[in-house]
Amino acid sequence: MSSREETQAETEESTAADLDGELKAGPASEADPFEKLKKDHEELKSKILYQAAEFENFKKRSHKEREDLLKFGNERLLEEFLPVVDNLERAIEAAKKTEGAHSVLEGVEMVLKQFMLTLEKFGVKPIEAQNKPFDPEFHEAVSQKPTEECEPNTVVEVFQAGYLLHGRLLRPARVVVSTRKQ
Repeated sequence: MSSREETQAETEESTAADLDGELKAGPASEADPFEKLKKDHEELKSKILYQAAEFENFKKRSHKEREDLLKFGNERLLEEFLPVVDNLERAIEAAKKTEGAHSVLEGVEMVLKQFMLTLEKFGVKPIEAQNKPFDPEFHEAVSQKPTEECEPNTVVEVFQAGYLLHGRLLRPARVVVSTRKQ
């Protein structure tokens, strides 16, 4: 017998043995397809539940992003208005020092008040810093001043007001911080 004939004979024998084993297994082999289908069904069910949860999370994330965009979308525009507020405050201080500028002072104060009310409508609020403990999250220290009048690390002077937009920092307050007098 040649090697080719031997290989063919071995293949036929193994095939026959496999078929014989399947026939002897009988009803147990019929249960396997059912179990496989049941397993596939459970896998698909868990995948569907996972995808549904993922989609729900996506919807929540999208909703929050949309809310944040509406809430903070005008942040850059409002930042650009803050120097206008600073200049109005400087004009008020200058008018207070100038005699005969009472009517101008009243007009500028009215404009500043109206401007601040408009900013508040959009969620902009000034940071209260004067005589408060220094907080690097909301204050930017531009200098220190030795004093015994208040505790160390207290804001003793505000150079430039800081602002929050819906509770988020828009611009830090630039302040002078107290230190112990030596």
